[in-house]
Amino acid sequence: MHLERLALLTALAMGCAPTIPGSNDKETGTVGDDGGGDGTDTAGGEPVVETYRLYINELMASNSSLALDPDDPEATPDWVEIHNPNPVDIELAGFTVTDDLDEPGMHTLGDLVLPAEGFIVLLADDLTGGIHMPFKLGSEGDAFGLYDPEGVPLDQIEYTDLGDDQVAGRHPDDGPLVLLSEPTPGESNDSASVLEP
Repeated sequence: MHLERLALLTALAMGCAPTIPGSNDKETGTVGDDGGGDGTDTAGGEPVVETYRLYINELMASNSSLALDPDDPEATPDWVEIHNPNPVDIELAGFTVTDDLDEPGMHTLGDLVLPAEGFIVLLADDLTGGIHMPFKLGSEGDAFGLYDPEGVPLDQIEYTDLGDDQVAGRHPDDGPLVLLSEPTPGESNDSASVLEP
């Protein structure tokens, strides 16, 4: 299983979350309600804005077996799965992703929707548009970051030494980053088991 190849899997808990405007709000604002039930905060009369957390839930940096590209059934690109554990859909237009944490705006996502309590798989295949990202992941070590449209980091991970078809993921979903026994792109990681380094 090449478990000795795992030198480091680190998840940086950011404590930040995307801001999702309330149903009557078109601007991003502050979380809070004065308790009056009118959706405003007495301090500034601003509409309530709920905040949600998204997670980089799973990734494969050297994919040679999984064909995940709906446009090319022969392609086996590197991939990253994002999880939305919240009870609402989140539109990802304007969110950014990167494999260089010093350059958070490397790639801006388009009109993608991350379903409530669901997953989306992004392809790191040097392409653009839809689920494609204009970079690949390094199997010997790399990073991945997800940022909201304001540039606030939502989740970031760094790793080293992921061999062919090895998968790193959070287990349970949104938990610690570990090596998984099998990939589960687009689904819960809970069906996989954790490989001990």
